[in-house]
Amino acid sequence: MRLTTATLLASLVLVIPAHADDAAINRIYGDMRAAYTTLDLSVMERIYTPDVSYLQVGPGEAQWQAGRADVLGGFRQMFDAARTNGDALDIRFRIVQRTMQGDDAAADIGHFKLTVTPKGKPAQVMAGTFITMPVKTANGTWAFAADSWGPVKVDAFDKAVKSQGLRFDD
Repeated sequence: MRLTTATLLASLVLVIPAHADDAAINRIYGDMRAAYTTLDLSVMERIYTPDVSYLQVGPGEAQWQAGRADVLGGFRQMFDAARTNGDALDIRFRIVQRTMQGDDAAADIGHFKLTVTPKGKPAQVMAGTFITMPVKTANGTWAFAADSWGPVKVDAFDKAVKSQGLRFDD
C-alpha cells in the first residue's frame, strides 16, 4: 500500500497527543522562570491556587505546606536572600509527560535545573524532578493546585527526552 504525504502527516498528527491548553499550561513554567530571574514574588502568587499543596522531599524530612501563603513564604525567603546577596537565579524546566484529567486539570512530570550564581563566585547548579497538578481557575487561567519535587543529579535534567507540545528549556 502506498501512502501519500497527506496520509502520512495525518497519521503522525493522530499519534502525537496534544491538548489545546498545552501552551497555557506551559506558560506557568515560563512565568515561574521569569519570577526567579526578576525575584518577583507577585508573579509567584499567580502561579499557585489559594489552596495549593506543596511537598518538598529531600535529605532528611519531607516538608509539606498547605495554602499559597505558606508556599510563598519559602519563595519570599529565597528571593529576599538572593536580592540581599546579589545572587542571580535561573530555573529551567523540561516536562516529559502530561496527563490531562478532563478539560480543567492535568498532571505534569518533569525535571528542573536551578542555577544560583552568587555575586563574584562560581555558579552552583542543582536539579530536581517534579510532579505538578495544573488546574484551570475560574477566570480561565491555569495555576498549580499541587506542586511536589525532590532533588536528583543534574544529569537527569540533561537526559530528559523532549515531548511534543510540552515545555522543554535548553
